[in-house]
Amino acid sequence: MWLQAVLECLQGGKMVSRSTIENDVWQVVYNIIKNDTAVKSFVGSNVYSSYPSVFIEDAGGLPFVIIHRPEISEDYITINGSKLYTINIEIHCVHKRAKEVKQLADAVRNALESNTATTESYNMHNFEITGETEDFDFRDKSKIHYNILSVQYTWQEA
Repeated sequence: MWLQAVLECLQGGKMVSRSTIENDVWQVVYNIIKNDTAVKSFVGSNVYSSYPSVFIEDAGGLPFVIIHRPEISEDYITINGSKLYTINIEIHCVHKRAKEVKQLADAVRNALESNTATTESYNMHNFEITGETEDFDFRDKSKIHYNILSVQYTWQEA
């Protein structure tokens, strides 16, 4: 039900605050990733907005996905007077094994790519993966693998 309210707000021709755009874009991306079957097969319900305390304390709770708060920059105003924004979102995929973290990142990418009709219905256009970084760390005597996706959308004010 909240999705319909967001859609009405985003497409209702009203001025929308930067904070509202950040929150709504985050929620759309979160719902796509959280509800994707392939992503669920890796992480279950472990999709977060920040690193969970169980991981910070003892490297537990793996695997998981972190969707960071979107960064928004105003690009320009179109001929009809609506504003265009570039939205960048960093998504961290975290797993104990390198092969699986790459597969998890691929599942996240596929979820976002296969839902462009959904994101476009929320004025989120031009989906693009602008970067991907693989890394690892040692935490509590365990090797932890990261795959960080940099995702970009263009958001146009209705």
